[in-house]
Amino acid sequence: MGMDNLNHLVNHFDPIINEVIDENEERSSKNSVLLEKLNQQNIKHAIKDIRRQSSTLRKLEEEGKIKIVGANYDVETGSVNWLCLLNNVITLLRIKI
Repeated sequence: MGMDNLNHLVNHFDPIINEVIDENEERSSKNSVLLEKLNQQNIKHAIKDIRRQSSTLRKLEEEGKIKIVGANYDVETGSVNWLCLLNNVITLLRIKI
């Protein structure tokens, strides 16, 4: 009943949440460490999805012509966190705008 989009989002984030949350970890927006882990894991999944879904972009990256990276803009601080995923390792670069 009009919940298809919400169900899609919940189904998308479930695996990400399950990968990150520890059994006894506080599950609330007050847990800033958890929120950062979830954010980085979501970006990591987005990078993998782009590589999996676009053979053109994947090929260009393999040839060294482009680099697929993720970013997160923090509206409170004006910082942009660029995340590069290489061999399943995230490299973080923070830039204050």
